[in-house]
Amino acid sequence: MKIIDPHLHFFDFEGGEYGWLKSDDAPHWPNKQQLRRSYLFQDIKVGKSIEVAGLVHIEAGYDNKNPEKELAFLDTQPLANFKSIACADLTKPDFEKSLTKLENFKHFIGVRHIIDDQGANLLFDSTFEKNLALLAERELIFEAQLDCCDSESAKRLAQLGHKYSQLQICINHCGILRDYSSWPAIPEYAHWRASMHYFSDEENFALKISGMEMQNPRWNWNHARWLVHKLGNLYSEDRLMFASNFPINLLSMPYDALWLGYRDELGLSDASFQALSHDNAKRIYRL
Repeated sequence: MKIIDPHLHFFDFEGGEYGWLKSDDAPHWPNKQQLRRSYLFQDIKVGKSIEVAGLVHIEAGYDNKNPEKELAFLDTQPLANFKSIACADLTKPDFEKSLTKLENFKHFIGVRHIIDDQGANLLFDSTFEKNLALLAERELIFEAQLDCCDSESAKRLAQLGHKYSQLQICINHCGILRDYSSWPAIPEYAHWRASMHYFSDEENFALKISGMEMQNPRWNWNHARWLVHKLGNLYSEDRLMFASNFPINLLSMPYDALWLGYRDELGLSDASFQALSHDNAKRIYRL
């Protein structure tokens, strides 16, 4: 099977900064030490049944102050069919200068400013909004990683997406339905579901199914089946994508096992799997 992986990371551990991988810095995953090394395309292990026909590299903190350096690092790698999402600080008044540097890379297609639990501050910031408008004007993509259990922040992002309807917004990691002692925790699920509703009303929002190992270290395919079912009730099939989050996925399972599970464990038709594992990413990321 041919897949396009729309959310993965490569690490140049010796050349980059990767502050989030330091032992004392968040996230405090018990097995984070496993990630403290370089991970490159050749470290993706797949059998003969899987062909990675394209990919989207998502910024990984190589040098957040100089995000063009991460794109230059990608240019040194043997990557054939790929696009890149760069790190960005959309609160900077001079963001356009950084954007101009990024646009020199032919694989550059958008930016990510990690919002996480700072939505109440960032999404109401006038400079942040101005720079979202700039992304829309240049027909770029905004990767949104935020805590969607904060439904007020999600509502604000949906409002911005409605205002700048030409901006493609891709929600990372299923909107981060956080893990609690019982998963999903009912109060958190209610807020998350409300957030998913807000996004589903806006046609320029797409959502990536990935990152389960970040949200719930005890996840299994029953959890994933439940999640895909809930999202499938809210979004048309052409707005959903499977992704790996490589190499973070290795904290829970190998790369090929994840993609075979997407194919075999979720009860999808062949046509639906083709859409979520290849066709939608090809269209959204212009691969």
